[in-house]
Amino acid sequence: MKKTSRSFLHLFALQLFLLPLLGVTQTAVAEEFNFPGLSGTVTVTEDQYGVPSIRGNSELDVAFVQGYIHARDRFFQMDYFRKVATGRLGELVGAAALPNDISLRTLGLGRAALKSWQKADADAKGIMQSYANGVNTWLTCNPLRPEYTALELTKVDPWTPHDTLSYIKLLAWTLSFDAGDVDNTINLLTYQGVGEVVGFDGTALFTQDVFRVQPPDGRVTVPGFLSGIGGAGGAQADNSSGIEKSGNQVMSVDKAPGAEQSPYPDNMLEMALALKEGLSQSPMLARAFGFQEWDRGSNEWAISGDFTESGFPIIANDPHLTLDTPATFHESNLIYDLGEDSYSVSGVQFAGAPGIILGCNDNICWGATVNAMDVTDIFQDVVQTNALGLFTHSVHNGEPEPLQLTYQSFFVNVTGNETPDTIVRANLGVDAGGITFVSPRRNHGPFVPGGSGNSQFFIQYTGWGPTKEMNFILDSNRARDMEDFKDALQSFDVGSQNWIYGDVEGNIAYFTSAENPIRSDLAQGTVDGGVPPWFIRDGSGALNHEWLPVMNPQPGQA
Repeated sequence: MKKTSRSFLHLFALQLFLLPLLGVTQTAVAEEFNFPGLSGTVTVTEDQYGVPSIRGNSELDVAFVQGYIHARDRFFQMDYFRKVATGRLGELVGAAALPNDISLRTLGLGRAALKSWQKADADAKGIMQSYANGVNTWLTCNPLRPEYTALELTKVDPWTPHDTLSYIKLLAWTLSFDAGDVDNTINLLTYQGVGEVVGFDGTALFTQDVFRVQPPDGRVTVPGFLSGIGGAGGAQADNSSGIEKSGNQVMSVDKAPGAEQSPYPDNMLEMALALKEGLSQSPMLARAFGFQEWDRGSNEWAISGDFTESGFPIIANDPHLTLDTPATFHESNLIYDLGEDSYSVSGVQFAGAPGIILGCNDNICWGATVNAMDVTDIFQDVVQTNALGLFTHSVHNGEPEPLQLTYQSFFVNVTGNETPDTIVRANLGVDAGGITFVSPRRNHGPFVPGGSGNSQFFIQYTGWGPTKEMNFILDSNRARDMEDFKDALQSFDVGSQNWIYGDVEGNIAYFTSAENPIRSDLAQGTVDGGVPPWFIRDGSGALNHEWLPVMNPQPGQA
């Protein structure tokens, strides 16, 4: 099938009209697919820009051919990102990728993807498997792209649903994971240390001036939150709780970060610096520091049909994702001839997953921008070791809790020896990534080096567990109205987004989505120990910093 290449513009505006989405004009080329594994013929029509319209009589068949087209257009990109996500990039590009592989394998996006697969329903599993079958059909029928020749590789692993979920986990992680707690702790302790030497209040300078994070007024969701942390607007606080009033401001005297009751050991600054240095060895993890300062937002807007010539709403969405070559997104139109249940959807998807992530179907349009929820906490936990010096337990409220040990094997591609497919083992020591220590208490989050003695760091993040973003993709593509779309959003668990919405009934709307951790102390209206969740938190149980378990899960909630 001839393809005319086209770079997808990240600015895309989607306008709703009473015109069928099937009306692709100025057709360039069309082809029928009848591969084994398809229940019927699937027709692919490409316009003059190379954008495919895939028409089939079943959702599984369309997913199969979408996988085939993605592999045809982008397989090296797909292979690259699945290996990044699962900590196997060295098998593609060589030993230079090992620091990134060690970090990503430690974090465990691949482990998390396996949990998502195990919890996925039959519908999502079937679509992802059919998509993978289409990718592998292309691999079987075609030679590998020139990139593999340069890397001296002649074969690749088949695509699996686990690869799709790992890539989805990676995308969500890049948009939501935040290691800024480490930076904040380093900065605070540095200000305090210099203040002690020079003679100024380093805590006040940090929290009230240079790194001020308190809202200007009382419009927060936790009752008494501002007075509990020494913020403005807490006029109802009394001095019996240790709060000192000063005009309209309320200062926490005995619970501010760095006060005498600080939960941090004397060597916390050195440990936090070591933690940052270790994590920053990975280029991808280095970006997670100072997350709030990164320009990761996007733009979106909606105009009601009351203000348009057509009478229908307009939605515009500008996702600020990297303008790569090949492009971040892959554009396509998917047409499902299902009798009375027929529908079509048009928009963009990340090559590596079925369906459409941003776009329009026959009745609705939707777009998204990043919503910077705080879904990551770094905990200072107490650990126990065995005779070999390996961590065996974390200790919470005085009770030891077993850690899970995952043994890692790393391989790298060796080039320049005139022998293709030379993949050799990289022998790494126990303390260099050979074993990953996982804490079930931390949502199966990993130990990360930087601590000292029995005081060590673990990362808790909402994405470490099973999540259901694939269900959101499928359900949003099928949605017929706002209620259907809201139901679909219940499955968008991690990678928090602001969603813009419009439909043929004239509705426009805005939603946020993703699961947000409920911290035990904040849920009670306090910040125990004076350490809010944008600093390294105490994992011993003494300061009530734990995430509350999900006691009443909502439909679709992971």
